[in-house]
Amino acid sequence: MAYEEWAKYLQWREKRLGGALVQRTKYGEDEVRVSTRELLVHLGDEGFAWRDVAAVVRASVAEVQAWRRGTVPSRAYHNRLADLLGTVTYLRKASVFEPVAWLETPLLVDVPIRPLDFLLEGRMDLVLAAAADISPEVLFDDLDPEWRENTRSDYEVFVAADGVPSIRKKAGVSAAEIEAALQEAMTRPIPDNYVPGMER
Repeated sequence: MAYEEWAKYLQWREKRLGGALVQRTKYGEDEVRVSTRELLVHLGDEGFAWRDVAAVVRASVAEVQAWRRGTVPSRAYHNRLADLLGTVTYLRKASVFEPVAWLETPLLVDVPIRPLDFLLEGRMDLVLAAAADISPEVLFDDLDPEWRENTRSDYEVFVAADGVPSIRKKAGVSAAEIEAALQEAMTRPIPDNYVPGMER
């Protein structure tokens, strides 16, 4: 990660957040006055999948369905729903055209980390930073310093002969082939005239 990108992110955080994490309730102040049922109608109209709503507010899909039918949730759940709708409102004000689609879309093509994943981890600050066009790598490093290793995949998407996107295992050397090559190299005798670097 470039030092300049990290410095830009820290400056943004200090200016935007005053050096502290954003409290979610700050973005749901207007929405919290709306009934739970209305909040869910608005979230559905925005395009959220119920499983994502449930995950963000830390409830089950069955609980969300019950709230849609009129069951009254606890104040904590209601506030989380209001915060989620408030987040969408904030993102729209921050010029994110389709907030829900944006939340569900990976920030980098080859890395399956979405702004929604930041929400699921309770990191509203990273959602706001992503909306402010801070480098995704910087945000990923803040969320999980091991993200490069944790998100690596042995599979890739390619366009098949029929024009349909498909998945296949990435071309490369298998672990068994690497192990066999190492074993074979270790059994080879070292030449008497060997000088380090002569194999180049």
